[in-house]
Amino acid sequence: LVVSAVTCGQRYQGGCAYIFERNESGVWVEKLKLESEDPLPNNYARIVDVSGDTILVSNGDSSRDAEVYIRDEAGTWLKQTTLTPSDFAYVGVAQAIDNNRIALSGTDTNRELWRVYIYESDGFGAWTEQAILTPNDGSGAKLAYQVTLLNDVLLVGDWEGRLHIFVRDAIGNWEQHDQLSDDFLRKPARVANTDNIILVGNSYDDPNGAECGAALAFVRQSDGDLGGKVNIVASDGSDYDEFGDALALTNTHAIIGAARHNSGDDAGTGAVYVYEIN
Repeated sequence: LVVSAVTCGQRYQGGCAYIFERNESGVWVEKLKLESEDPLPNNYARIVDVSGDTILVSNGDSSRDAEVYIRDEAGTWLKQTTLTPSDFAYVGVAQAIDNNRIALSGTDTNRELWRVYIYESDGFGAWTEQAILTPNDGSGAKLAYQVTLLNDVLLVGDWEGRLHIFVRDAIGNWEQHDQLSDDFLRKPARVANTDNIILVGNSYDDPNGAECGAALAFVRQSDGDLGGKVNIVASDGSDYDEFGDALALTNTHAIIGAARHNSGDDAGTGAVYVYEIN
């Protein structure tokens, strides 16, 4: 478990990340605190991701690189490398890690042209930039608000509310397979996926009131196309709940957050909805 702390100690916008591990008794124990080597860090560890024995740390959109940490055979966490995209200044607005593969969003210094960088590990400590992904329609503006990566499928939600689906073929090439945009998908799009289900959240949709939020679930068919669209709304949704602002997905359950849902007399406390997939 990795937890980000946006401000850490007395360092303004310093940031840090805490690594916790669960022991045999089921108790979560702090193992390590990650801090920037820079004496004047800017939003260090604002975004963190973990997959197995690998942790990815970046500073949101204020950094020129991202850091990779690994846990060795003795259980010690060590900094393995720093990832720096080959042609853009800032990275880390969104990121994802899945085993030996990393997806990292990047933008130029004017925050106008966006890309997603794919890195792969050789299993011996070296990470190599394998691809730079852009949408087929040529629009690079604010592409990667959120990314999710699972096996050979990358989902990219952009600020314009579109969902971009990239698939890696048998020889390692990434191609855009689909771009989804309709009246539901407003900016920005939240995404989550399993091998055959894609979940998209739009906290600004208004099926039960202004910005109450909603989600869409799709089934990826054998040819990669999307089908079986299902609309998901909260049973007690109301104005400004922002249902769909946070998503998690397993093969059996969809978990959807509503950041500003009112619980009883308490305003804006938020709620989490769990749906069973049958």
